[in-house]
Amino acid sequence: MHRSDSVISRRLKNLVDRGVSQDTADKVRRMLRPFLPLHEPLTAIDGERAAQMYLDETKRTKSNGEPIANDSHHLLLRRIKHFYKWAISRRYVTSNPLAEVSPIGRPRRGKQQLRIDEARELVTTAMERAKTLDAGSTAILMQIFLGLRPTEALVRVVRELDAEGRILWVPFGKTSYAKRRLQIPDALREVLLLHVKDKPADALLLGPKGDPHPRHHPLSTEAPLPATRTPKSLSP
Repeated sequence: MHRSDSVISRRLKNLVDRGVSQDTADKVRRMLRPFLPLHEPLTAIDGERAAQMYLDETKRTKSNGEPIANDSHHLLLRRIKHFYKWAISRRYVTSNPLAEVSPIGRPRRGKQQLRIDEARELVTTAMERAKTLDAGSTAILMQIFLGLRPTEALVRVVRELDAEGRILWVPFGKTSYAKRRLQIPDALREVLLLHVKDKPADALLLGPKGDPHPRHHPLSTEAPLPATRTPKSLSP
């Protein structure tokens, strides 16, 4: 019998070995471990119990008292089903107890997008603050102008800003396809050069001088950006 926690560990190792980033593997771990009974055999969950576990998850509330979003438990259900599919392929189990479980509730239809005037206001304010070396505002500009994910912006180091600030190298990311070379527009180039001034090559591009640890980034949130309907992906 294979305990759930043991199989989860093997699955996470499998993901990393296949080139999935450690951040993504950590997200999978944070979803699987709270849902599955870690100290029981993976085979201990039958279809009826699995359906009840998912139903309970849909009724869960977050720490702020708000109900969990439909999109969140839909994603969890997909992740669990995929985990069992992999476990079957490795012969840890012979069937998927969630195979007949369907997602409950309607998914949210698309993310709210900024209007033209809102986007201009956001860029103007973020640019003003970025010139004062505000890390959060600069990260937003990097997302807007370079198409970076929030985490990708925050983990960049000085040596990845190349060609006198005209090129940004992204050597890794969420997947093995995230590696790329980005052209930096002049407006953003000026800001990024301010951030890297007098920093060593291994320091965070947006962090304090001498900080070589991208995963512990002190994102600045001292002052709010304009009260626009900013998507979460663009929030500091």
